[in-house]
Amino acid sequence: MITVIKKNGTEEPFDEEKLRDSIIAAADDAGFAEDRTKEVVNNIAQKVFDNISGEKKVTTYKLREIVLRELGNVEDGIAAAWREYEMSK
Repeated sequence: MITVIKKNGTEEPFDEEKLRDSIIAAADDAGFAEDRTKEVVNNIAQKVFDNISGEKKVTTYKLREIVLRELGNVEDGIAAAWREYEMSK
């Protein structure tokens, strides 16, 4: 099991569904079609898992960097929506 270290120092188990939901939300904000969104979500979730497999702990910062890098390679519009959402928090 991989543990995620959040910005405030708390830890929680890695939740792939939470990751998928955040990418879907960004894709919705960017106006992507549902079928394309599913394709992107599956692709990015697999790349994130490939990058963190074998690790016991990972920071939210590292997860964010992986997601944004991979989104930038696949769908920059979703990456931009993700960044915009983060800035609004």
